[in-house]
Amino acid sequence: MNETRILLLGGQVLLGFSYRPYFETSFDQLTFRAQVMQTIGIAIMTLGLIWLLVPAPFHQLAEHGDDTIRIYRLTTQVLDWGLLPFAFGLALSGYVISSFMGIREPGLVATIVGLFALSWWYLLALARYDSSKRIFVTRELKQEAEKQTKEAGGTDIKEKIKKLLIECRMVLPGVQAMLGFQLTTFFMPGFAKLSPSSQWVHCGGLIATTIATVLVITPAAYHRLAEAGEDTEHFHQVGTRLLLAAMFFLGIGLSADFVVILCKLGVSLFWSGVTGLTFLFCSYALWFGTALLGSSNSR
Repeated sequence: MNETRILLLGGQVLLGFSYRPYFETSFDQLTFRAQVMQTIGIAIMTLGLIWLLVPAPFHQLAEHGDDTIRIYRLTTQVLDWGLLPFAFGLALSGYVISSFMGIREPGLVATIVGLFALSWWYLLALARYDSSKRIFVTRELKQEAEKQTKEAGGTDIKEKIKKLLIECRMVLPGVQAMLGFQLTTFFMPGFAKLSPSSQWVHCGGLIATTIATVLVITPAAYHRLAEAGEDTEHFHQVGTRLLLAAMFFLGIGLSADFVVILCKLGVSLFWSGVTGLTFLFCSYALWFGTALLGSSNSR
């Protein structure tokens, strides 16, 4: 979970700043190809952010907060692939900046940036990759830990709440990235050029993200004020519901602003809305559908 937080903190910076150029006056100076590349980069990084948040709802819905071999395997798989979207996003950002600066071969710059990120994030680790070590950790150490947990009657409530609060902190970077962008957009030159429908879509996204922000911070306040810092089963249930509700509204906020930038690119409101709804469906399917399916399979 802590490793996932590191990835999310890096991803939120990339995603949050990637939206900003659309509302700057210099954005219109980019070639159409560069504008499309910027949009593709945002789409890929948004999917990457959605992917990195998968373990949180799965842990609470499918495993009820217990530490199991399934959540370990899922989190490991998410981390294995989680940096790929941001490597592509960095590469496409390199293309856009190179194009804006008038460099003749922006594609070459993008390739170098992407390969540099992939080399440090994957090739360096794969050089010492040992499949037998991963098998040993999964089969021996984690299975033994799960066996001991079952014998003890489940994961201790203190450990459950510790993991729940970590998962709230995992979701918070995604919320921060969107809320910071959405609040400042109103005062940027490009916002006034949006159609009224796009402005209202942006307002709707801001409202959804604000709700998500309030909800994901609430467990910390509730834990101190209502429970006096005591770890109880009641707090775990309340915190889980707040976390899942925050993710529900975060999905709306992410989708709404993707609709806005598509409209800014010249796509019709209808097709922008269809694309935004597709993003929303994908996020809910990964976050809640996978968790509910895992919950039914465990019965």
